[in-house]
Amino acid sequence: MLDQGRIQRRRRILMFTASWVGVALGGFAAPAMAADAGPVQVETIVVTASKRPQDVQDVPMSVSAFSGDQLEKANITDATDLAHLVPGLTIATSNNTRNSSIIIRNIGSSGTNPGIEPSVGVFLDGVYMPSSLSIFTELTDISTIETLRGPQGTLYGRNTPVGAINVTTKAPTQGFEGMVSVGLGNYDKRRVAGYVNGGLTDTLAGRLSFWSDTRDGYVRNIYFGSNTNSQDQWGVRGRLRWTPDDLTTVDAIAYFSKTMTHCCVATQVNPYGPGGIATAGFLASADANNPGHPFVATGDFEVNSATEPTGDTPIYGVSLQATRKLPFNAELTNILAGNTVIDRIQRLAGPSVPIEVQSQIQKQVYRTYSDELRLSSTGKNRIDYVVGLYLFGSDLAYLQNATLLEGANRVVAGGATFTPGDNANSQFSQTTKSAAVFGQATWNVTDALRVTGGLRYSYDHKKAEASSVSQNIFTGGAASPLFGLVRFPSFTVSGLKRTEDSTTWSAGVQYDVAPRVMVYLTAGSGFKNGGFNARATSAPWDFGPERSQTYEVGVKSRLFDGRMLLNADVFQMELKDYQLSTLNAATGTGFVVGNAGDAKISGLEMDMQARPLSPLSITGNLSWTRSEYSDYPAGPCISTYTPTGSSPPPGAPQPNPLFPKSCDYTGYPLAYAPRLTGALHARWEQPFRDSGYNWFVSGGASYTGGQYLDATLDPRSWQGAYALYDASFGFEADDGAWRLSVWGKNLGNKAYFVNETAQLSGAYISAGGTAAANGYVGWYGAPRTFGVELSHKF
Repeated sequence: MLDQGRIQRRRRILMFTASWVGVALGGFAAPAMAADAGPVQVETIVVTASKRPQDVQDVPMSVSAFSGDQLEKANITDATDLAHLVPGLTIATSNNTRNSSIIIRNIGSSGTNPGIEPSVGVFLDGVYMPSSLSIFTELTDISTIETLRGPQGTLYGRNTPVGAINVTTKAPTQGFEGMVSVGLGNYDKRRVAGYVNGGLTDTLAGRLSFWSDTRDGYVRNIYFGSNTNSQDQWGVRGRLRWTPDDLTTVDAIAYFSKTMTHCCVATQVNPYGPGGIATAGFLASADANNPGHPFVATGDFEVNSATEPTGDTPIYGVSLQATRKLPFNAELTNILAGNTVIDRIQRLAGPSVPIEVQSQIQKQVYRTYSDELRLSSTGKNRIDYVVGLYLFGSDLAYLQNATLLEGANRVVAGGATFTPGDNANSQFSQTTKSAAVFGQATWNVTDALRVTGGLRYSYDHKKAEASSVSQNIFTGGAASPLFGLVRFPSFTVSGLKRTEDSTTWSAGVQYDVAPRVMVYLTAGSGFKNGGFNARATSAPWDFGPERSQTYEVGVKSRLFDGRMLLNADVFQMELKDYQLSTLNAATGTGFVVGNAGDAKISGLEMDMQARPLSPLSITGNLSWTRSEYSDYPAGPCISTYTPTGSSPPPGAPQPNPLFPKSCDYTGYPLAYAPRLTGALHARWEQPFRDSGYNWFVSGGASYTGGQYLDATLDPRSWQGAYALYDASFGFEADDGAWRLSVWGKNLGNKAYFVNETAQLSGAYISAGGTAAANGYVGWYGAPRTFGVELSHKF
């Protein structure tokens, strides 16, 4: 018999789905269609998901695509907002920009350990980006952005076992044009962006894009009485397009962006509740360090931290893409590229307590270079194909310096103490060399039936070395044994090597059951290389590869004479040796990567765009996903309960007697895996009398179901379902030359977390007696924001 909670959840799912479809279809009543005249079809988006220009409705895979104009109208200027428009997409951050995750279908990789590669690839103008944090650059002057769900290895240079995000910027043209946009908002937000484009000679055109976006912090740090978690970002991108003849196109692209942050301080989650940090022992030690100061923040969007973090992230790169049309309905493309991501943390966000516990400096430099040679058919042929050769290399350097401060006041059993001045200076470096051949072909059996198959072979070689030196910088001598021998032992490890090769495949069939309705069936495998723990303090240093297998059945339809696009798919993904980054249970600081075991993810996804009336546009998405471990017998136990030896709370993974100090996660859900997500947005736009201007108003809501926000499934990391609401209104000229809009996001000022983890640096903080501080911390999503934006095109 179903329990009442499960019945209520199913009712909510049915009600949400019914309202989603009802709103979408309700506007298509025959009287409304008869009364409306004029071209009101949904905008056609041309994508390059299959490495050739195609209408997104003709691509046999689960793709969500948006044009630059759609992003502008929806006030989407950064990737975190994009997640509200794409089913099954989550973008989360934690205590710095490097610790970012892009999650598709409830699977993604955290940047908390630089040694792990992302499961979701990010591509900018066809070039693989070296880090997930590359997605956080401003979305200015964009042609299209595409989210591809499922393995993409037989079409893309770098392996993408779970999915990919393609960002394509606007190419230069001969006609002169430009745009300037200026915006102001709360939290002292100031944004300026624009571009200028035009011909330089008869065969050479250029385009220059620029942006600057600054805002104050979203949360109040009651320790200093000021806001924190601010961001200041600026950048520039230049493109040149040379067309010496009708058969040749050469694109040269260079870009630079820099993000400067005071980010990101977490807050204590339910500090006075079960497992909270506010024990009598902690309150006493906090009072001894800072008498009379509040010990924890209890209000929404408040933190209480003696550490104010600072950091900056420059990202830059160049690429040269040459395309030559060949006589036999084909074209040859070569993309040569180099990218660099530097993440400098002058002071890492601390443990979110009013005590100076630890000072950390971190720096990551990630340089990549690649060359992709691709031959693809053009036009319509009996067999369409893409074949390619891909060479990739990278150099990664990661430095970390940690020093204990006066607040490191814990005494452990036997009287040992942590000593202020204890310091660990760690270094990690890694080089990667990779080569791959890939290809995919589609046999157009008839005008309605198409069969596709693809294959990829990859070879990867990695080598790494690591070292760490512990000492006390105040005395110049050895660090305390508790720190220098247990937490951060000195070591030097060299000669770490991994060599892996893999073969992945894809297959599919698609059939046009009607002129504007296509069904498809696809299957494919994915692969992600193993690697080395960049933040390990002892063996094991390496972790194995991750493999995926995905099956998908879908339908893509253009209904009501093009007034509505309705796409849906059901899928199942099987993941083997899932690479998972978790907080180091032994030290309470630093994140280590291991192969978590096997998982199974299945679900339903829906995407909809509609124009039931000429003034009305509706977009919506829905994702229902079930994610659980199918075989994970030896995972990390909840850190709160393991040290004391008491039993885990009801419903938590239980200790496995076959694996000491481990818990069995088999049958348990994954973290960051809400069952239900969805969004519905509507926009009304029509002429304002005979003024030459249009007025518009838009609004929408997004829903995220309950989920665990920590890999250990600690009950304290459970976040219930929530909804966010946004709206905008304004005026724009008929020819698009001017636009004035007023916008608001999270209008209900909902306080929610995007990430949570066990108390950072808790091992150094006294909870009374010899116990370490307990507690859980979380990072807030953006609160209510609003502003005004004025843009002019010329």
